[in-house]
Amino acid sequence: METVERQGLPEAGPGIRKQPRTVSSEPCFGQVGERRKHVSRAGLDIALMFMLSTVAGCAHVQTSPTNLSGDWTLQLNSGEAIPVSIRQVDLSNIFINADQVQISGRYSLIGNNLTLLKANQPRISGVEFIGKDDGSWVMVEAPSAARIGYQLGGSFLTKIIN
Repeated sequence: METVERQGLPEAGPGIRKQPRTVSSEPCFGQVGERRKHVSRAGLDIALMFMLSTVAGCAHVQTSPTNLSGDWTLQLNSGEAIPVSIRQVDLSNIFINADQVQISGRYSLIGNNLTLLKANQPRISGVEFIGKDDGSWVMVEAPSAARIGYQLGGSFLTKIIN
């Protein structure tokens, strides 16, 4: 640490003691001007990242596939394969048609989570899929087997490639 005299201040008068300012070698501590420079730089960096992400179209973070529309198969734990149709309206709104297993309805896609918002069957709720690296989806939340008559939890949703 070094001690420097304040410059540009009037001379100390009676009862006023002129004190030296202490300058630390640590960044942003004890140096008002330096602190402002670092804060301004951080604010500029954040603003620049936001602007670039907006211009590049990346402001909405989407880690899952952007188009889920098409024909899929729901592989139940029992081994049965159920045909499923998916229609993706936009980045976050998806309609799943799987009446055979009563999970049809409007879903929300946020990141790698596909969550049932409004089911076609009023007694169905709590359906959620998590996307896997291989493009399939595993059902991690499902209606109870007592409610619908079969176990859906752990079922896999896989896209049919034509």
